[in-house]
Amino acid sequence: MKKIIFSLAVFLFSSYGIFAAGLDTQNYNYINDLVGDRALGMGGAYTAISDDPSGAYYNPAGIVFAIDNQISLSVNSYKNKRIEMEETLSTADGSKSYDQRIETLYPSFFGVVQALGKMKFAFSAMSINNEKLDQDEKFSNVYLLGDDGNIYSGTYYLNYNVIDYTYQLGPSLAMFITDSFTVGVSAYYFFKRKEIISNQILTFNKPTETSYQIINQYVTEEAQGVHLIFGLQYMPNKKLAFGFSLDY
Repeated sequence: MKKIIFSLAVFLFSSYGIFAAGLDTQNYNYINDLVGDRALGMGGAYTAISDDPSGAYYNPAGIVFAIDNQISLSVNSYKNKRIEMEETLSTADGSKSYDQRIETLYPSFFGVVQALGKMKFAFSAMSINNEKLDQDEKFSNVYLLGDDGNIYSGTYYLNYNVIDYTYQLGPSLAMFITDSFTVGVSAYYFFKRKEIISNQILTFNKPTETSYQIINQYVTEEAQGVHLIFGLQYMPNKKLAFGFSLDY
């Protein structure tokens, strides 16, 4: 049973090269990078009280509650991210974990809010995802499936590089329906690019020889379009607020 599990795991990895790429899970998060300094301090829980320039991203209906005209020149973000896959590799020394570490410092937000009578207009530009990964790993005494169907002890080398970023910018508009109920909309142009380079080398320690298997993967993805955000906000009193936003 142990050999079957090893063979199945290595077959999937060596045939499709998804071992490293499968760790890329950030696309399934609600928010990868928090936008705006005040929203950052609230952990992104900003839909019901989005009354500054960054509110155009969380709930555009909230910008109408901004006290006066505002401008945010630059908000810089520092990201320290660690992904740990426990007991990913089975070796002669026991199971080993695989770690990814990402450290990035980058400007993430610029925005302004301007009053237009009873309405508020905003313009904002932001980076909602920014990651750069350059990782080199070596794992010794790893169980590997050879071309002859036998399992050998070998060495696994991985060079994994990822560049992933998403930028967007555009206008927002919000207005009062009643004194306590507002609506708003943001229309962002977005551009997303992702580049993955994965170089993997397997060495098999066979009884009579050492054989090699090399797997190279290069993937680029680009997308651009319009990101629409619709928002509602209701403030029955100064201490209570309800917010709702829908993006498309």
